Amino acid sequence: MLRSLPLPRHPQYAVPGRPDHLLDLYAEHADSARQLAARLLFDRAEAEDVVQDVFLGLYRRPECFDPQRGTGRAWLLTVVRNRSMDHLRRRHPRQDVDELAERLPDTQLPDVLDHLERAARGQQLWRLVDGLPPAQAELIRRAYGAGQTHQEIAEATGLPLGTVKSRIRLGLDKLRGALADSINRQ
Repeated sequence: MLRSLPLPRHPQYAVPGRPDHLLDLYAEHADSARQLAARLLFDRAEAEDVVQDVFLGLYRRPECFDPQRGTGRAWLLTVVRNRSMDHLRRRHPRQDVDELAERLPDTQLPDVLDHLERAARGQQLWRLVDGLPPAQAELIRRAYGAGQTHQEIAEATGLPLGTVKSRIRLGLDKLRGALADSINRQ
């Protein structure tokens, strides 16, 4: 036969069998608990329900509060927060991920219009590169067309690294201006 365990004594927050103590606690903490729940739930009526459930739970099961783990106010507000989060989860059930994935566009399939626009812009850009001084155009083709690093270009052309970087930067500045002009003309 199971013996009932004596209820722990927690004089500050959870006195078993004393409704007047519960009323005192409610008067002291209900406003802050309601504000917290309302902030999380955006629904005052639902916040009231959460706070009432928490206080009734404290009255029915005062042994849930353990003063060794913190203050009564912190415990109470933590319970209100957790119950509010439970209400939010019930309010917005999670959808099946597969159903959601089917409604989203496939990111792996390229959009044909985007591909055509990129190709057209690429052709226009290379035509503008052809209009640069030959020393700058060659270095830009090596860097952006062939994918060579500035160091590799310097070694292949015999130019100093600083010269390679300067010519590429000047060529890109000219391209930026020429591209802006061509966009303005369209």
